[in-house]
Amino acid sequence: MKYLFIIAWLLTTQYGYAQGKIAFSSKLENNKYGIFIKHVDDTTETFITEGELPALSPDGKSLAYISPNKPNGTGSLTIINLKTGIKRILITDNACNPQWSPDNKYIICENWVTNTPSIEIVSIERGNIKTVIRGYKHPSYSPDGNKIVAIKNYDIYIITLASREVVRLTNTKDIIERLPVWSPDGREIAYFAKEKNAAKASICWIYLKDKQKHFFANFNADRFCWTYTGKILFEFTEKETDHSILIESPIGDQHPKILTTSIRDHYWPSWSKE
Repeated sequence: MKYLFIIAWLLTTQYGYAQGKIAFSSKLENNKYGIFIKHVDDTTETFITEGELPALSPDGKSLAYISPNKPNGTGSLTIINLKTGIKRILITDNACNPQWSPDNKYIICENWVTNTPSIEIVSIERGNIKTVIRGYKHPSYSPDGNKIVAIKNYDIYIITLASREVVRLTNTKDIIERLPVWSPDGREIAYFAKEKNAAKASICWIYLKDKQKHFFANFNADRFCWTYTGKILFEFTEKETDHSILIESPIGDQHPKILTTSIRDHYWPSWSKE
């Protein structure tokens, strides 16, 4: 099958846009999802494997992903060496939302063995699994790897890994908050937020120094990640074509730059500068 791929905006360091590569998922002809990787300065999309929720390691050498095997979308957590193609299953069932530690040594994820999720850390070298905390979801590492940000009852919490100290960051009774992600410089946390009856979620961010919240964009977006230059890459569904494309934008910019348009949808973006 031939795919039309157009670069609508070249990301260059001259203009402050990040280089590197992007992993994303796209639906295949068998109705499953496949994971693809492309370099931001190249139009070629390379198929890697079947799977969902791809997460590129910070050094760009490996990819973590979920192979769903349960009705709730959870499944096995697998990593693949992008040079050799060798795969390792780290968790066989009930895993979701994997994220790498900044030093490439661990993966943090949700585990849905019961109806209440737990957050677990897996050692890449040893394969051992440690439970961090129960009742929380959507974990993401701080840039120094010492803390995580997570969601409980649609509010945002920061958890110190060594002490397991929990600090509540937001208290929003009528707002659903989810998928918080730390900025590369550690000063901000971006997340999705929407009113309970709203059709669309907004991308917001909060400055950790003064706890001030800011509105970024009210788009039909579902997933996003930070680039290492401090910009946000997110998926966005076009009304005209109903295709999900990838857009990169400086934080706070109401006029984001389109990265891709294609007859193939792009879901669950992940970025690596390597």
